[in-house]
Amino acid sequence: MSTPASETPSETTPAQRVGLREIARALEVSLMTVSLALRNSPKISEATRSRVQQMAEKLGYRPDPEISRLMTRLHTSAQSSDRTPMAIVDLSATRLPPGTENYCEHVRRGAVKRAESLGYIASCFHVLDYDGDIKRLLRVIRYRGIRGILLLPPLAPIELPAGLDWSAFSVLAATYAISGTEFHRVVPHQFLDMCRLIGILEKRGLKRIGAVLGRSFEKRIHYHFTAALALHRYDSLIFRTDETAPIDKKEFAAWLLEHRPDVLIAANVGEVIDSLPPASRGFAPPRVVSFRSTSHPHITYWDERPQEIGAVAAVLLAGMVQHNEYGIPASPRTTMIHGALHDPEPGPAPRKPGRRPKRAAA
Repeated sequence: MSTPASETPSETTPAQRVGLREIARALEVSLMTVSLALRNSPKISEATRSRVQQMAEKLGYRPDPEISRLMTRLHTSAQSSDRTPMAIVDLSATRLPPGTENYCEHVRRGAVKRAESLGYIASCFHVLDYDGDIKRLLRVIRYRGIRGILLLPPLAPIELPAGLDWSAFSVLAATYAISGTEFHRVVPHQFLDMCRLIGILEKRGLKRIGAVLGRSFEKRIHYHFTAALALHRYDSLIFRTDETAPIDKKEFAAWLLEHRPDVLIAANVGEVIDSLPPASRGFAPPRVVSFRSTSHPHITYWDERPQEIGAVAAVLLAGMVQHNEYGIPASPRTTMIHGALHDPEPGPAPRKPGRRPKRAAA
C-alpha cells in the first residue's frame, strides 16, 4: 500500500534547528567565539561579532528559549555567589542627612530590594566618597567586577563630563536629570500623570487649576507638567519660583488675588502653604495638592511610585547585563511608570491662620 503524499517522510520530518556548531563550522571558528559574539560580548572584536551575527542570520539561526532561560539562571546564580554584579550610584553634588526620606531614597530602596530578589547583590556608591570624581568611581566599579550601573535621580540636574568610558558597563538612569550622555531610562509618566490629575480635579468641580512650579524642577523633567497644563489651557495659572530662594510672599499673594485659582498643584507643599495669605473678606486660600508623597494627613497627593521605578529599573538592568548590552545605546529607550492619586483621611483642609470672613446676617 502506498504512503499518502501528505505523510511522506520528507514532509513529516521537522527541519533541523541551526545551532552554534553549524555557525562555527561555516566560519571555521570556535563554539566559544560564536557564543560570545551572539551575546555581543566585548571580549570579541566588533568585526568578528558582525561576521558571526551575519552568518547566523544567513543560516536562519534562532536561539532556543528554554536553553536561554536555563543559561541565564545558571549565569545569575554563579555571579551572585562570587561577585557584586550591580552598582546603584548617586551622583548628587550634596548629601542629605542619614535617614532623610526623599524621592531618590525610595528609588534606591526599590532597586535594592528587587535586585536582591533576582539573586543579585546591589552595592550602593556615592560620588562624594570619591571626591566627586566620576571617572575614579567608574574605575573602582570596574575593578570590583561590576557590569551593571543604575544611576539614581540626583538632587539637582547634572551634566556628565565628556570622555567617560562606559563601554564596559550596562547603564540605566532612573531620571531625566542626568544629561551629557543618553542612557536607557525608567521615569514617572509625568505628562500623562498630570493630565490624569487635572481630569480628576475637574470632575470634582475645580475649574481654575493652578500650579506652583520651580524653574529648575521643570527643566529637569523636560517641561512635562507645563505641557499638560498648557494642553488643558491652565498655563496662565502657573506661578514660577526660583528654588534657590524662598517664595516671595508679597508677589505670591498678589498673583493669587489676580488669578484666584481653586486649587494649586505643587511639589513643595509645605512652603506653598506657609506662603498663602490668610483668609479674609472676599478671599479664601486655594486648596493645595502635592505632586509628591507627603506626611501631612490632610493633603491629597499624587504618588509617582518611586520604589516601583527602582524595582523596574533593577529588572531591566539585570536583563541588559545578562544580554551583554554594554556601552552607550545607539537608540536609548525610556520606560514610564504610571502614578496614582492618594486622598487624605477625612478632615478639614489646612488653611493659613487668619481672620474668618463675617457670616452674613440671617
